[in-house]
Amino acid sequence: MTTQALIEAMEKLLDLHNELLQTANEKTTALKDNNIEQLTKILRTEQKIAASIQITNSKRQQVAEFLTKGNKEVTISDIIEMLEGQEREELQQLQEALSAVLAQLKDVNELNQQLLKLSLQFIHLNLDLMAPELDNANYTKTRDEMNDQPSPGRSIFDSKA
Repeated sequence: MTTQALIEAMEKLLDLHNELLQTANEKTTALKDNNIEQLTKILRTEQKIAASIQITNSKRQQVAEFLTKGNKEVTISDIIEMLEGQEREELQQLQEALSAVLAQLKDVNELNQQLLKLSLQFIHLNLDLMAPELDNANYTKTRDEMNDQPSPGRSIFDSKA
């Protein structure tokens, strides 16, 4: 295993994350349009992409461990520091591009989360309007009716002898 295998894994991760970003943008459109069928398809696609990302990331970790002779805590930044020349530049560009895509993905996911919360609030509001919750399902006297008659077992005169 060489640094070229690590670069290939990083390129594949970048491609997969770009694909995930594209599906997240499609999800935003589906949420805005209230298109449940499209949203379901997008969620299935996202699950497949996420599985591919996990596989590729584990491969990247294996290559990184091999390059650092078994160091499991190694980061891409650590490996970039070890390299020189073209491979270093290539890996650094991939790391920066992946970081940028991840930042965009985070923003789109936060937007989607807010859209989902608003949709749920709207649904709950509509449900509450259609079937309002009764405050008191049992019959009770109003406060005024209760004050007209003294409570049983208690005299009007409250005196101690």
